Amino acid sequence: MSLIEQIAAAALRQVAGSGGSAVTNIAIGMLTNRSAGGLDGLVRQFTTAGLGEIIGSWVSTGPNMTIAPEHVRMALGQQQVQQLATQSGLPIEQLLSGLAQQLPALVDGVTPQGRIPEQNTLDQTIAQLRQQLGLG
Repeated sequence: MSLIEQIAAAALRQVAGSGGSAVTNIAIGMLTNRSAGGLDGLVRQFTTAGLGEIIGSWVSTGPNMTIAPEHVRMALGQQQVQQLATQSGLPIEQLLSGLAQQLPALVDGVTPQGRIPEQNTLDQTIAQLRQQLGLG
C-alpha cells in the first residue's frame, strides 16, 4: 500500500461519526492554507498554545499522541474555530471532535520522514490524498 493510500485509509477510518468529508476538507485546508502558514503555521499555533509536544508527535516518526477536542479549540482559538464551523456547516463540538480524530493521522501522513516537507512535496501529497479520498 502506497503512502497516499495509507493516509487515505487512515483518514477514511476517522471519517465515520466525525462529520465526514466536511471535517476532512477542513483539516486538509488547514494544512494547505498558505495565508495561515499551512502546516508550519498549524505547528506554530499548537506550539504557542503549549501543545508542541502533541503536534510534534504527529510530525515525528514515533507514535502519535491523542488530543482532546478542547485542546484543538485552545490551539486554534475561538475565532478560528467559529469560522471553520461556519465554513463546514457543522456544530462546533462536532467539528472539534472530528479535527481531534483526523488531524493526528493527516499530519502524520504528510510528514513520513519525521519533518515538515517542502511546500511542493506537501502540495503533491495533499493533491494525491484529495484524489484518493474523492474530495477533488
